[in-house]
Amino acid sequence: MKKQLRKPILLLLAAAILVAAAGGYYLNKGKSPEQRYKLQTLEKGELNQSVSANGTLNPVILVNVGTQVSGTVKNSCRFQQQSSARSDFDGAG
Repeated sequence: MKKQLRKPILLLLAAAILVAAAGGYYLNKGKSPEQRYKLQTLEKGELNQSVSANGTLNPVILVNVGTQVSGTVKNSCRFQQQSSARSDFDGAG
């Protein structure tokens, strides 16, 4: 931008900010807090909230959680129907 135009543009911008600030002060100066905000008495009641969504949930960060156990495996069995496994360890290893 040319140096000759920079100074008048900055002055106009500063004047516009000053006018906006003065207008905001003028519009709110005579109002009490009750007039500025909507006040309502407190009521006791039930609060219900439900969320419904369709689609697939994907994690933002996938964390692998694992464990290490030292010892001797005494017994191990696998349940075919439930797709789960159980092992008993002797922790003296």
